[in-house]
Amino acid sequence: MSEKASDLRERNYILALDAGGTMTDAILVLPDGSFTVGKSITRKEDEPRSYRDSVADAAQSIGMTSEEVHAQCGADIYCGTGMLNTVLTGQGRRVGLIVTRGFEDLTVMEGGLTYLGQSQAEALHQQLHRHTVPLVNPGDVVGVSERIGGGCYQGNIHLPAGHALIPLNEAQVREGAKTLIDRGVEVIGILFIYSFVNPEHEHRAKAIVEEVLAECGQALPVVCSADVAPVAKENNRLKSLLFQCFAAEQVRESLLQVETEAKSRGYVGRLLTLLSYGGAVNMEYPRLYETMISGPVGGLIGAQFVAEKLGIDNLVTADMGGTSFDVGLLVDRRLG
Repeated sequence: MSEKASDLRERNYILALDAGGTMTDAILVLPDGSFTVGKSITRKEDEPRSYRDSVADAAQSIGMTSEEVHAQCGADIYCGTGMLNTVLTGQGRRVGLIVTRGFEDLTVMEGGLTYLGQSQAEALHQQLHRHTVPLVNPGDVVGVSERIGGGCYQGNIHLPAGHALIPLNEAQVREGAKTLIDRGVEVIGILFIYSFVNPEHEHRAKAIVEEVLAECGQALPVVCSADVAPVAKENNRLKSLLFQCFAAEQVRESLLQVETEAKSRGYVGRLLTLLSYGGAVNMEYPRLYETMISGPVGGLIGAQFVAEKLGIDNLVTADMGGTSFDVGLLVDRRLG
């Protein structure tokens, strides 16, 4: 057996944590399948400490130190509701947006007149419907001239999807970036129409914004919608972009700090978190907003496993935290 394979076999502990708004819970699974748990207060201003205390509590219960556990840990998973709570409480970063000129009011218009998600009373009396507060101040949105086409005919000429109908006005991008920086935004998002077909304009705009930031001596995250949600329908893409800008980039910094704490205790791998639809990724994952409900979905996947063992087809799960109450459904043993 190679030295590397032998080394991996020795690291056969599994560590997983759920950081809620009130408590941070740890579960340590040993090689024989037995497990122990740990708990600590969640300190939003110091997540690494909450992580450290929770793991230490679990390790202490089996007579080990945190360093000994981390040294034998083959997988370390850190989930929670930090990003979800950031959105629910409105305590994310101030977002600045650069969009295709003429689409500056997307954040206010949303999907226009729609009855989706509304009760019967709201559908009959639209004036009663209360819209959620936008994740971006309408004053922090600037428009620039550009247009990527989605594919069309002009006379007898066919313009394929992704064709640049109007070139990017780089001077407007530069001026818009300066305006947003002067307004004090903390992250800048870029959304251009049909960028999911051809992201060239978005990527060029990002490069210009980063040049302006460097000239101003600032280092703010710059996020392109085509990189986080390369899908049709600009409203859906905008929502994903706003979640990424408003909450995910802020949460990413905390997660990387937790990873640094784990490595300082002897862990040699990458800290992982759960995607909202299952699967695990490290903290460098570009579409980190997809981990929005990494905590609740972990419990739901666990409930699915237990339901299969007990022969239960339909199940309701509830996760009551200090900030939100999350409910999940298992229908015919499938997540719903």
